Amino acid sequence: MRLLKEEFTQAFELFDKGYLVEAEVLYRECLSKISDTNSDEYLQGLHGLGYVKVALHRFDEARSHYNELIKIALSNEDKVNHCIAIHQLGMVERMAEKFDEALKLFQSEADFLEKYKIESALNWSANFYERGYVNLKMKNLKKAEQLMEESLHYAKKSGDDICIGCAYRGFGEIYQAKGNDVLEKQSFQNAKKAFERASDNLAIKEIDMLLRK
Repeated sequence: MRLLKEEFTQAFELFDKGYLVEAEVLYRECLSKISDTNSDEYLQGLHGLGYVKVALHRFDEARSHYNELIKIALSNEDKVNHCIAIHQLGMVERMAEKFDEALKLFQSEADFLEKYKIESALNWSANFYERGYVNLKMKNLKKAEQLMEESLHYAKKSGDDICIGCAYRGFGEIYQAKGNDVLEKQSFQNAKKAFERASDNLAIKEIDMLLRK
């Protein structure tokens, strides 16, 4: 089991560095070693493989993995993984530019958080961010800004620099769409500082690209 944990870590590091095909192969190898499909290890592997499929824009395969996660979570009455899988499925639809479907899934996630009184600031920040970002893509800038405000509020409450960076990056893109150069640059710079604190090199590179536009 210790070896499997190390392989999962290696697979994530490959993904984080952009070696997507290599990460996919390693995640598949890890999953093939796990006989108990209800185990935390199997769920971790499915989550990881789903991330890789999204990054590779193989959306149908990603949907399949996250729907399997939802099915397992439902059978185990596992509220945490059920919520995460709904969120990830929403991200698949957002990246596939199926924005109406993405919004339905993120609203479903918000309803789930409300219903089961899941008060995680991290979960709420991510949910508001995604709803804000989808509204940005749909050109609903006022709604996007309102939702991103909520995302930043919960991000700061959680103390998680990745969430803080994402919210500020969202604001940067909203202000970019509104043509407000000053607030756009300020937001991207705030995002970069947060990602630097989190040592998220890929996110830092993305912000540098946005700042150069």
